[in-house]
Amino acid sequence: EALVAAIMMVKQDPQGAADFINSVFGDPIAAVASGLRHAIVAEPGHTFCTGDFAGIEMRDVLGLAGQHDKCELLAEIGSGIYLDMAEKIYNRAPGEWSGSAERIAHAKKAHVAEYTIGKNTILGSGFGMGWRTYHTKYCPDQPEEFAQKCITDYRVDFAPKVPLVWYGLEEAALKAVRDKWHATAYGCTYEYCGDWLACHLPDGQTMWYRKPEFEANVPMRWNPADRRDTWWFWTYKNGQWQRVQAYGGLLTNNVVQKRARGYLVEAMYRLEAEGFPLVLTVHDECMSE
Repeated sequence: EALVAAIMMVKQDPQGAADFINSVFGDPIAAVASGLRHAIVAEPGHTFCTGDFAGIEMRDVLGLAGQHDKCELLAEIGSGIYLDMAEKIYNRAPGEWSGSAERIAHAKKAHVAEYTIGKNTILGSGFGMGWRTYHTKYCPDQPEEFAQKCITDYRVDFAPKVPLVWYGLEEAALKAVRDKWHATAYGCTYEYCGDWLACHLPDGQTMWYRKPEFEANVPMRWNPADRRDTWWFWTYKNGQWQRVQAYGGLLTNNVVQKRARGYLVEAMYRLEAEGFPLVLTVHDECMSE
């Protein structure tokens, strides 16, 4: 509400409003963009109902990998799973913070920093983030060894089946591009179609990668000394075509996002059928009026 009031001040004092917004909310353009929800108003006599999927990316990558123990843990303790991750990172006894609803509620308040690290580790590591990126993004004030431990604990202890998805999809896609044929991993079939590489998902959806190109013995961007066969594709981003190097984490991200889109569309049909007319969707959220 304070942001909206400040924005409306622009009519009387443009520079003063901009300076005030910058001092309180940060960059004015970003602040206005973040406040656009307030511009959406329900009709008189109506109200907005919203709902989204809880941790859909995290859940789907674990489900795709067959990491069912963690899927069951999510169903049991919900966001307490971030504390389960934190217990491993900080060498605490299993269940010390996540063992019950009471402990979870207490730990969320008493160990905010640890909870946040556990959350960032689970949400950030599912698509192959390396420890250097993790260190820069989530814990720059910690030694590099801490970031290395976070990534290792996720990959080796918390969800060891998830990295197998990265490797499996990467190998199948590379084989399809290199051999100009098709290959399957984790229910996803990559099919070379000349100017396009198709990725057929089990639910019937298909993704398309433009102008796939195979290249041998390429240095990896995260480690130039690590040279592998790879493939490239073109994507439209920020108003221009860009050439992108494919790798397992990116392909896993694409599959998970596409599957999530399928879940969302099915949910939209269910909501409409139950008398909730949709007026807006944002990411994994639906809004009905």
